[in-house]
Order: sequence, then C-alpha cells, then structure tokens
Amino acid sequence: MPENPIFCDECDSIMHIKVIGNNVMYQCKCGATKPLPDELLKKYRSKKKKRKPIKVRGKRRESIFDSYDEEELPLYPNDLLLSIKNFDSNKKLQQKIEKGENAEIKFRTKYPYRTNPSLIEDLTEADLYDIPANKYGLFFKQIDFDLKGKLGLNTQQLAKVAEHLEDFKEWLSQAVDDSLSLAEKLEFDWERIPGMGGGHVLGKKIIYAFYEEALPIFNNQHLENFYEKFYGKTPHFFGMSESEQFEFLTFQMIKVKNNHSVMKDWSNVKFMYFLYNYYYPK
Repeated sequence: MPENPIFCDECDSIMHIKVIGNNVMYQCKCGATKPLPDELLKKYRSKKKKRKPIKVRGKRRESIFDSYDEEELPLYPNDLLLSIKNFDSNKKLQQKIEKGENAEIKFRTKYPYRTNPSLIEDLTEADLYDIPANKYGLFFKQIDFDLKGKLGLNTQQLAKVAEHLEDFKEWLSQAVDDSLSLAEKLEFDWERIPGMGGGHVLGKKIIYAFYEEALPIFNNQHLENFYEKFYGKTPHFFGMSESEQFEFLTFQMIKVKNNHSVMKDWSNVKFMYFLYNYYYPK
C-alpha cells in the first residue's frame, strides 16, 4: 500500500497517479479522478521521457506484401455472380460502404504519417485516451467508429496504451514505414505497449487505416475460412510467424478480388463487406 494512500470518493478504493500528456491526476479503477497538488504535478511532468529520433527509412517498397506464389489461383464458387448481383442491389449496404470509403480518405488526409512521419511526434496521450471523459481520444475514435471494425478495447486498455505513448509512437513510425512489409510492420515487442490486445488486432487495424491496399479483415481464423472457401484447401504456412501468416492470407484474398472481372474494380473495404455477408461460415 502507498505510504499516504488517496482513496476514491466514489468506491473507496486506493487511487493511483496517472500521467496522460499534461493531465496528471489520481485515478481510480472505477474511472473517478482527483487533481494532484501543484508540487506533485511539477514532479511528474518533469519525468516525461524523450523518444529516440525516427530511424532513416529504407527504400520504398512497391507493395506491402512479400513475394508469394502467383501461380496459385482462386477457385470461384458457382454462385459468385448471383451473390455479387444481390450484394450490389443492397442500396443500404452500399451507402454504408461508401461512408466507410470516405472516412478512410479523411483519416489518411488528417494523419499523413506515411509521407510525413515527423508529424507522429505531435501525437499526444489525449489523442489516444481522454482521461477526464474516460473515453477514446480522437485518433482511436476515428479508427473505431469511422473506419471498419470496433477496436474491442475498454478504456483501461486504452489508458495503458496512452501511458506508453513514446513506445506507441515508435511502433507507429514502423507501421507507416513504406520500406517494410505488412508482416514486418507487426513484428514488435508488444510487451512494451500493454493494452494493445492479443493477436496484434489493434496493430492490424491501425495499419489498414493508413494503407488502402491492405484488407480490413484482422482475424487470422476468418482469413483462413475465406481462403478455404476460395482456394478449396487448407493453407500451409511452412513455419511462418503469426504476422507472416496474416500477410500471406491477406495477399491471397486480395488476389481473389483482383483476379475477378467484376470485383477487381472494388475497394478493399467493399470486398470485405461482400465476404462477410456471403461467404463467412454461419
């Protein structure tokens, strides 16, 4: 127990000091907060860690995917054209897809980190987690609500990510580095950023937010299900890491889209909606 514990007025639990940008306060596990005395504020603000300079990037890749067997071609289901017709006739769904596509453009315009990674230094803890409101900061909110897929994180997890802002910035610089493959972007010591969740799902969603050529399907098992549907077999990974498996499956599913006369003109977000609406195992 701390030498001079501070107790929560709401639930009587011991409160702990949280440092989120310029907001430094006592916070309880229930979410309640109390301000710190001025002398403690000065102490904790002076402890802010400096990040290492962003590394010089390598040569820009033509694709976020490594080279895989181009001879392996998909086997399209017999009902595919009928499914496409029904899918395109669903006006409500098409409006939802268009909204998502527009949100992606706005996000990449607001956060041009791929072309100007130095702007990552301007990212604050409050952009990740809003302490006073106990909710998502703007950066995560736009990924969660404006782009496809819920983050699936609670506010305590987001607070942990925000507390490790400098490590998060380091990974984000890696994630938007065009010299790295999709799998390489996900190879990181994730224990340095508690709260990011298992399976690199949050990392995958953030990468997709910056790369339209990626596919907004973040679960490896879901990708395997789609792969089996369109290739008629179970994928063989031959000692690949989890990140490499994700890259391989994503590459193969994008090939399903790009090799089809109709689907090749779709955005990847539209293709994702199509797969989940017509070919995801019930």
